Amino acid sequence: MIRKIEKRDILDIKEILENSNNFNIEEIECALDIVNTYFNNHTQNDYKFVCYEHNNRVIGYACYGPTPITRGTFDLYWICVNPEFQNCGIGTRLLREVEKNIIDSNGRLIVVETSSHEKYLSAVSFYKRNKYSIVAVIENFYCEGENKIILLKRLISQNFE
Repeated sequence: MIRKIEKRDILDIKEILENSNNFNIEEIECALDIVNTYFNNHTQNDYKFVCYEHNNRVIGYACYGPTPITRGTFDLYWICVNPEFQNCGIGTRLLREVEKNIIDSNGRLIVVETSSHEKYLSAVSFYKRNKYSIVAVIENFYCEGENKIILLKRLISQNFE
């Protein structure tokens, strides 16, 4: 079942991030800071969350939000599924829910940023399978030899029919 995250989900989200083997400590702390901002700053509109719950446990989540100073552009910040449940379509279901929610908010573009590091190649493939296009590569962005990859999808309501 897909739903908005609740405060009780924080430990499950932390477990998902730690077990993913994709994120370093700084990245996990950043993701959890965003979750805490979502719950503790009730006036913020920067971050929105959905999660996938199975047997009363969150096994995947996504974080997205409107890109500041734009009209209809959104960033997808995080999408992560517990490794035990990867390759079962949960990430795709979460992505579809995010895209639907963005369209419902008059969104027209969704932007994803990721790394060229080997551990993120499956993420790049995931987005490409879901009709995202690489629109930019910034060489040596994260460190020497690790590029930033920017992907984009133009959202139209027909994507969900």
